[in-house]
Amino acid sequence: MKTEINTILLATDFLQSSRLALDYAEVLANKLGAQLMIVNAFELGPEADTVEKLDHIPSRTRRDAEARLQAFVAGSNCAGVPAKWALVEGSVPDAILHAVDQYKADLLVLGTQGVHRGLEHLLIGSNTEALMLRSTCPTLTVGPHVLAGVDLNSHFKKVVYVSNFRPASAAAAPFVLKLGQTLSTEIEVCQVARDVEQEDKKTHLKEMAEEYCSRLRSLAPDVSEDWCSPEYQMGRIISPETVSEKSMDPSVLMVLGAQHSPLLERHLRTSFPYRLLANAACPIVTVRS
Repeated sequence: MKTEINTILLATDFLQSSRLALDYAEVLANKLGAQLMIVNAFELGPEADTVEKLDHIPSRTRRDAEARLQAFVAGSNCAGVPAKWALVEGSVPDAILHAVDQYKADLLVLGTQGVHRGLEHLLIGSNTEALMLRSTCPTLTVGPHVLAGVDLNSHFKKVVYVSNFRPASAAAAPFVLKLGQTLSTEIEVCQVARDVEQEDKKTHLKEMAEEYCSRLRSLAPDVSEDWCSPEYQMGRIISPETVSEKSMDPSVLMVLGAQHSPLLERHLRTSFPYRLLANAACPIVTVRS
């Protein structure tokens, strides 16, 4: 995985969540010295498609989408960060994923709407779900509870790296290290586990920690010895509930090392990472193995 962030791609649907996501995309672009690319995915209806094919002129649908995108970019709260923009045609997930590849994005930024289903089930939006599961680069989600009103001088107090001892989640470590270095901020390592007081569970976790550290050494040879120590990683164990509490701090940037698998895809909405993304008061980067 690339650890340098040279291009940040923000996908917007023009809703308030996208406006909030733009603020954070600009803050990161400014601090990382990255190019900011803003895209909107749209689909032509049959009539508009016919107009463009027969008359060889932009349809009203395309012109309206272009005007909205220009207004969105012009309405930025963080003036001073140069940004390029483009319309991408096609179904939302496919068009945006194509843009990720086309513009060689190193970070995809999405605003989540906080859609409710039932009394307690908070969703992050079907397009966001699809993009998170399929994006080839890390994804930054900015949820409905994230602090608004950031400016270019905003500073993240720390980067909170959340793993779960699985070797696949160690894939996020090089990215986290580079992010902390570039942002000149502290990194807090957290390993999520339940019921660690049980002796058989503790033995199993220690074996996982050893495998995790072995994987970490191969991925990041220059990482500090502390990080590669199973004892250190065992000392970083916290509960999912504690991670949720940490995500309520708007001054942190949280990074999740996630293992992509059919199981995660089938049970995404009932998973702990999903609930975290839906309720967090801080922006969260998801790094898939």
